[in-house]
Amino acid sequence: MYLSTGALNGVPDLATYPDIYDKIELGWNDSGTAGWNTTSVDFFGLPIQMKQGNLTLGFKDGTTREHVISELKNNMNKEPELYDSRFFFESDTTILRVFSPQHFYTSLPNKWEPMITKGLDALVTDNETNGTGVYFNFNYGGTVFTNIKKLSADSISVNENGKVQVISGITTGNAVSGQIQPVGDQFAGLLAATINRGVLANPAHWGQSGMPNNGYPQYYYQGPVGEYLYNTYAKSLLDFAIDAKMYATSYDDYWHMDSSIQVGAANNEPVTVKILPLK
Repeated sequence: MYLSTGALNGVPDLATYPDIYDKIELGWNDSGTAGWNTTSVDFFGLPIQMKQGNLTLGFKDGTTREHVISELKNNMNKEPELYDSRFFFESDTTILRVFSPQHFYTSLPNKWEPMITKGLDALVTDNETNGTGVYFNFNYGGTVFTNIKKLSADSISVNENGKVQVISGITTGNAVSGQIQPVGDQFAGLLAATINRGVLANPAHWGQSGMPNNGYPQYYYQGPVGEYLYNTYAKSLLDFAIDAKMYATSYDDYWHMDSSIQVGAANNEPVTVKILPLK
């Protein structure tokens, strides 16, 4: 569902559409339930809320587009080796939207390498108190992951319900875009989420074991902006988000941290979409 300040004629082109726009993602499953979520995975254009009954998701009341873009610019400019001029229009033009780093993941420098290395080393170290190495035992959605071992600088192995799974390509760009190998594998997605949130080294802070749960958002995005510790684009958006929930990166829905509403036979109340002020 596309929302725009100008006339829409079909799906707008992210790179060339001349007006401000944003979108809400919709999907249906076989039972007829529709998932609605605000999404900034590709870019930010408009601060949007969704409301259903007493539930309100998305950006907080009082947030404006100008506030968000100012925060994005200020924070992303503190990490110039990662967020270069591609993420904004030139300084003498109007900013229509701010691109997500996912949009450029194939050419992003591996600026999170020290943090990833530290995190992987912590995960593979046998420590019963921390639940790492041979003591790692994490249940996510009924899948039990145990016994993490490091194979190389950017790859590990983990037992997945008793079978060894190799996870590789653990780099900045692949974490940003959810392209850690094998793409689509649940544990690869878990790693991407924890790297983006800056908690890779602390499995106790990834989120509750088992489902359903709400995770531990108070532990995410800790430390100062400018030190390449987490996905600064995502942090900048989540600072304005209700309950710190915002679909800003791939796999950001893990531990129900996305801003989504499930609409179906058991929950068929209308959904109201609200665009917050531009200034």
